[in-house]
Amino acid sequence: MFEVLKGFKDMAEFIKALKEYFELKNKVLWESSTSWSTGTKTITDISKYQTIQVWLYLGNSSMLMTRRGNLFIGGTSIGYPAWHATFYAELSLNGENVTIDGQYLSHNQSSNHGAITKAGIGKIIGITPMIPETLKKYLGGGIKSTNIFAWRWLSCCL
Repeated sequence: MFEVLKGFKDMAEFIKALKEYFELKNKVLWESSTSWSTGTKTITDISKYQTIQVWLYLGNSSMLMTRRGNLFIGGTSIGYPAWHATFYAELSLNGENVTIDGQYLSHNQSSNHGAITKAGIGKIIGITPMIPETLKKYLGGGIKSTNIFAWRWLSCCL
């Protein structure tokens, strides 16, 4: 009897953790009508993500940035018939405080390159959240887990 109740409690906790994970997907973390190209901003929940999408103020385009430790790193190229630009950005994390370093280089079709210029962003969307500890507890380290939840509820499928 207590074994069945524990199983239902585990299932309820797993569903709650899964719901919290999916609520973080594709969440707008920061947005402004002005370009952010220097300095530090506090962006709530950004430390919970592995991948973010950043909207650029250059050419109305976006790029994906992947987390490496305390850095989000990304780059993209934006093209038009007469010129194109290469954009690179780095967002440095210190908890929820984020410092930006973004630059672009324009490539003009019939002349020299433009100068390396600070480039800004206008929006950050959280794409891929890190798997929270509460969810890792139930998923274990791999598909065939020794985790009690996985053994109890998923043994038919593993």
